[in-house]
Amino acid sequence: MGFFEKLGRKVGEFTHEAKRAADEEAGYECLSCDERFHTDRETCPACESDDVVALE
Repeated sequence: MGFFEKLGRKVGEFTHEAKRAADEEAGYECLSCDERFHTDRETCPACESDDVVALE
């Protein structure tokens, strides 16, 4: 396995872990698509649904 292939895998792992950590700290979730985000919105930024709830 080459250097760049190893580096690409490490970057992918880091990106996945960072997204999971951000999702755990999010304060709001769209019940339609399961997208999580930090700011209160009337509609989901990912799917435009208005089925947004605050997480406890």
